[in-house]
This record gives sequence, structure tokens and C-alpha cells, in this order.
Amino acid sequence: MSNEDVISSLPDDIVDKILVCLLLSEAISTSFLSRRWRYKWRSISEININEYDDFFLSTDITAKLDQLLLLHTGDIQKFSCQFRYEFVLDSQ
Repeated sequence: MSNEDVISSLPDDIVDKILVCLLLSEAISTSFLSRRWRYKWRSISEININEYDDFFLSTDITAKLDQLLLLHTGDIQKFSCQFRYEFVLDSQ
């Protein structure tokens, strides 16, 4: 049996594809997989957020979006936001 760390040796484009398929809160949790994955979620090319994501279980969604965008370091090719309930974003 080998102790080889297969996850850490995955190419960056594969890691990005994996992270894009996860809820944002799950993608952030991958930071604990290895040192290489620690900040990978911050550079994903697609950000998909929705009401099922624990990251946004807060009354202040705009603060969470601000936090997310401040921490993100890569180019965002696609950004989608899907919520079934109504809320108002205050643009202060």
C-alpha cells in the first residue's frame, strides 16, 4: 500500500474543475486537504452561489459577497447567483 498523495499531484485545471462543481462552502473546506489546496478555492474560474450553500446562511448576504470577492485572487470567467427568495441588496 502506497502513501502517495494523489490529490496534491493533480494539475491545476483539474483542481479548478473539481472546485467549480462544489458548493462554495465545500470548495473552501478543501483547504484542509493539503497545503497545495489551501488557497485554491480563491482562484476558481467560476463562482456559483445559491441558497443551499452554507456560506450564505446569513442575513447579510452583501457582506458575504464582499468578503468572497475580496478574498478571490483569480480571473472570474462566470459568476452566477441563484436564490428563490427575494432580498434587497443595498448598494452603500
